[in-house]
Amino acid sequence: MRAAVVGHTGLLVNVPAPARLALHKLLTASERDAGHAAKAEKDLAQAGELLRVLAADRPGDLELA
Repeated sequence: MRAAVVGHTGLLVNVPAPARLALHKLLTASERDAGHAAKAEKDLAQAGELLRVLAADRPGDLELA
């Protein structure tokens, strides 16, 4: 999705949809090997926070993703 980076000039960039990013984080965490346990924990924490916010504010986005 398109988003604006606020700064001196402003810039339009492409970023992942939040609901899709949360699902990606869940998949990524489940595929990490034991040597990357810290990264998997971080992925799960980020996905959990995104899912909590989306469930409260934009539940339709989760269904679409």
